[in-house]
Amino acid sequence: MRRITEKQANYIDILSSYESTKVEDKQDISNFLGGLGKDDISQLSIREASDLIQLLLLRPTEYTFLCGKKAELHKQEVNSFNVLGEMEACLHGCPDENIQGDVNGCTEWKKRND
Repeated sequence: MRRITEKQANYIDILSSYESTKVEDKQDISNFLGGLGKDDISQLSIREASDLIQLLLLRPTEYTFLCGKKAELHKQEVNSFNVLGEMEACLHGCPDENIQGDVNGCTEWKKRND
């Protein structure tokens, strides 16, 4: 049995570090490990770590946009926005229906980029 990879362990850490879901994620990890009779993430196999990642991805997390608006988004989407930046978040995830992918309609975006 091959053990959890460093990348998997790091991803589990990222997925369980969002402030709005920390408590629930910690409980999910504890329950998952307990169900397998394991005490620590380092004891997981690659497949078990993958299953845990999928479990952690199920819970949405809060994301705060440039303008201060908040939305509950899929963690994978939030990770993408954290890497690709605010423009990507505003273009593809803005909760303001008036924006609809056009950041030029956002006064906060214009103010920051003029």
